[in-house]
Amino acid sequence: MFNTKEQRSLPRINVACPLKYKNVRDSQFKQGTAKNISGNGVLFISEEKMEVGSIIEIKLLPDTSSVPPLGAIIEVVRVTPVDFNMKFEVAGLIKAMK
Repeated sequence: MFNTKEQRSLPRINVACPLKYKNVRDSQFKQGTAKNISGNGVLFISEEKMEVGSIIEIKLLPDTSSVPPLGAIIEVVRVTPVDFNMKFEVAGLIKAMK
């Protein structure tokens, strides 16, 4: 059958919380929704299609004490359309904490 063992070196944590993001060249943050985070990456939903390789600043704004607020600079490594409402799943590699 399929090998379902996790192959990642750092586990993902499902968060499902608000997230703000912006291209580092922009001044205005936009709203998104974080899906999960790990020690070296983040996955979130955006209403904006981003280019792979873009450098983005994110601010994770959890509404629970089990996940602390997080600010980071990420590099977009994957962008996948998720529905017909023009939403995109954005995977980013954390380059620096902010």
